[in-house]
Amino acid sequence: MRTDFDGDMAAYWQENSTLVETELKNLVDSQFNRLQTLDTEAYKLLCRLGCFRYQDVPRVSSDALLALLWDVPEDKQRSVIKSLRNRCLVEFEKGEYWLHPIIREQGIERLKSSGEWEEVNRKAANFWTENVKSIETIEDARRAFEAYYHYFEIHDYEQSASVILKGRNNKWESNESLGYSFFRLGILQILIYVINLLFKINVELSDYHSSEIYKLLGDLYWLSGNISQAIECHNIAINKINKYFTYKDISYQAEYKITSVRLSCWINLGLCYLELKELNKAHVFLNKVNLAVGDNNLFHQSTSSAFLLAFLNSCFGDTELAYDFALKAERDIDLYSDKRDSWIKGYSRIFLALTYKNLKDEIRAFSMYNQAIDYAENSNYTQVKAKALTGLAELYRIQGYFEKALSNHSQSIELLDKIGAKCDLAEAYYQLGLTYQKMGETENSNTSFDEAIRLFNEMEAPKQVEKVENSKRGNID
Repeated sequence: MRTDFDGDMAAYWQENSTLVETELKNLVDSQFNRLQTLDTEAYKLLCRLGCFRYQDVPRVSSDALLALLWDVPEDKQRSVIKSLRNRCLVEFEKGEYWLHPIIREQGIERLKSSGEWEEVNRKAANFWTENVKSIETIEDARRAFEAYYHYFEIHDYEQSASVILKGRNNKWESNESLGYSFFRLGILQILIYVINLLFKINVELSDYHSSEIYKLLGDLYWLSGNISQAIECHNIAINKINKYFTYKDISYQAEYKITSVRLSCWINLGLCYLELKELNKAHVFLNKVNLAVGDNNLFHQSTSSAFLLAFLNSCFGDTELAYDFALKAERDIDLYSDKRDSWIKGYSRIFLALTYKNLKDEIRAFSMYNQAIDYAENSNYTQVKAKALTGLAELYRIQGYFEKALSNHSQSIELLDKIGAKCDLAEAYYQLGLTYQKMGETENSNTSFDEAIRLFNEMEAPKQVEKVENSKRGNID
């Protein structure tokens, strides 16, 4: 079927869609004006609803609407919402609400001109902060993070940063910050973006809060494979916390927190150098932590340095010291299980499994990897699960169970690719290459090795590249 417009349909629809949009905007404008005259409170609510983004969280609950009716008597609030629904100016389904983009645009414009823009965004930010009690899923994290956008919109960048650092209890950890909930759940790139946006506009934060933000950003860079940037961030965090320490008259409790941040950064630097296969540099930082913890009740840092030093010493071939640190880590985890954060609960088992694998203690290695997977599935810790799957695949390869190895490789690579964990993805492809090599499948082996080399090159990790190239030539590291 032909029409008179077949020759230039794109131009036709572009022209007419503009006319339709203009007419729709005029209609919406008239509806707002009419509502303002007939029902002032419903009008104000409609304008206020424009502050919500309806993006990562596309719909909001009735509680969100009630939070924007702070100046309406409680016994009248529900009727205001009902009035708005009856006029079909707000979308509604199964107890959730949202605005059509054109209605939202009009609401924002009128809200800003009303002088309520800042107050409404603060009310909305407070709603998200108070409404999300625990971060257990990606949806929880996204809902809690909405508060960041409200504060950012009104240029309250200090409060935006506070949203990232706010701690909440969950069934795996007490006082886990929202930033580290993102880390656990594998939501990396959006958090890297928003933190860099804060620094780009020269936000002035206290040295203590700034050090925490830089430490988090360093961890995110580490996980996503930007190791040089991760190292830079951790060094900045250390400098800022040292600066805070020198000029502040602080209490013992504050001094404890500052020391904790400094030692955590040393641990993170050790992890970065482990990713680069710079084992001696990693040992310097981790040994500093081990010597510094002493009797300061720094459970996190003490346990972390123990299982990481266990792994390092197993790489160095010091069996006795590796076992000593491994057993210390296991005792600490059992003794202070209520004081452990989700990172330790997951990563301790990964590094202990790697340690026992190096020590040829495969039964313990299997046990640790399976414990890590159980914990990861329970806590939605994607990266820990993926790393454990890579480890199990290596153990199955060692035992000659190639089908099981390939199945675990496949699952691991899929998960790591999904969250963008470049360091672990590079290692996963390396291990897959070794499996194919042992199976005698040279083409598949070389393809996997080449992908590992590509990723390690992107990480600027020459020793890791050398490791893969040696294995590709048959000189297994």
